[in-house]
Amino acid sequence: MLNDEKIGVHVTLKGNGKTFEKIKGELFFPADYEGPVHLVLTIPPQQMDVTELQDAETISVEAVCFGATYVSQNAYMGDPTISDLDYINRKVTVTAYDVKKTISLHEAGRSYCNITFWLNNDAELPYCSLIKKSFEGSAKVEKANQEIMTFIIQDDEKIIFKFKEIYQYKDNDNGYTAYRHKVCEVITDKEITDEAIIKQIIKRTEDFLLLLSLGYDNRISWIGYEYHDDKNYYEFYRGNMKSSRVKKRPVELSNNYFFIKDFIIATYTKFTKNRVYYDAIKRAIYALCNDQDMGIIDSKYLELFSSFEAILLSYNRENDNEQLLSRSEFKKLSKGIENSINAFFIKESIDESIIKQVIEKITELNRPSLKNTLARFQQVYRLPLDLFWPFFASGSEKPGLSDIRNKLIHGDFLHGKYDYLDFARHQLRIILIIMIVKVLGWPLEKTRYTEDSIKRLCYYYPGILQTAQTNWKLNAVQEKTEVIKKN
Repeated sequence: MLNDEKIGVHVTLKGNGKTFEKIKGELFFPADYEGPVHLVLTIPPQQMDVTELQDAETISVEAVCFGATYVSQNAYMGDPTISDLDYINRKVTVTAYDVKKTISLHEAGRSYCNITFWLNNDAELPYCSLIKKSFEGSAKVEKANQEIMTFIIQDDEKIIFKFKEIYQYKDNDNGYTAYRHKVCEVITDKEITDEAIIKQIIKRTEDFLLLLSLGYDNRISWIGYEYHDDKNYYEFYRGNMKSSRVKKRPVELSNNYFFIKDFIIATYTKFTKNRVYYDAIKRAIYALCNDQDMGIIDSKYLELFSSFEAILLSYNRENDNEQLLSRSEFKKLSKGIENSINAFFIKESIDESIIKQVIEKITELNRPSLKNTLARFQQVYRLPLDLFWPFFASGSEKPGLSDIRNKLIHGDFLHGKYDYLDFARHQLRIILIIMIVKVLGWPLEKTRYTEDSIKRLCYYYPGILQTAQTNWKLNAVQEKTEVIKKN
């Protein structure tokens, strides 16, 4: 991994059908490996037309420096500036994403079966250390329980994920500064000989890190990688992946790191091979691990609810129940309903412009209701939903979680104090986690969310629900008052 400035770079730019060569510049890498690589180019007067590339949607970059080649097909040019020291030449910054560095080996070697992925710097991983202190004041750190950090997945092909910490030293005026980085070494049965193999490894690694993110309730992603083949050494700077920068919080799935490891090994294949639920589970994990301590509660709630609906939609597709009637059956029903609507509008002398809008809603009748789908899903997977805030409520028992969703999604203004929204969001989080665990076939007893623990989490729920019901009634009164004032 590099983390240094490179001076004396020779750059070739391509874009808008033009090529510009032998431009001198400097190469700057992000200090924490997260973010794009920057090239600051010095544009001589005879090549000022390079700045035309500012209008290009993307440009490709090839930079050569000290025997290393840096290539990016995803770069953008900023506005040129006049240098303070040289008013003849102009400086321009090119921001490059997905930069691949290649260094040719002096002697032909062998292809390796491992690739090391650099992880986002705020990834929470259980590096277990045992610190031994001595009376002289020295301290020795030894790794403990290192087997926690090695995952052997026996899928179509065996793959090993091994987490490590590596150190890099950067020269400064007073000596060297050490930087610690978290990495995941991926070992496969195949030698890494081409880009197709790299893409396969990246796909499997991303799925693995996603399950790991769910286990640790912290988004873990790769921001670059490095590997050898028989001819070259490579580094890849992803550039467009940023850390979530969330506050440290307790592990969500289980407080036992060994249980999390067992969960991932047991569910990895079920997750990756279940094409019906795969995208929905991915979406749900992104929502669960996406800056939950930041942002507006309303938007987070809707993001979670949308993921909840996606899992239920996948359940209907898995059971071929996405439509209640066949196409031919519903076509006949739709025609009958449409005829009845037309007859009713004519009889009641209602504005004909509304007929089309009503008829457009007929197609929704062929989709099973969310309430019905959840009831079937709950029965099959035995979800303990009776312990949580109800999804559906009526009359004085409103609001259910679905009522809150409907208000928020339609942009309705909620009058009064709605402090209970954060609790509703937290309830929805737990329900979503339980749904994922159940779909993947992992025992709920091996997570934090046993029946007893859920009851403890919800012990103050009745008081919050009463407050919510009171505020909901006040909100309804306020809405009616505003309607009366408008009319």
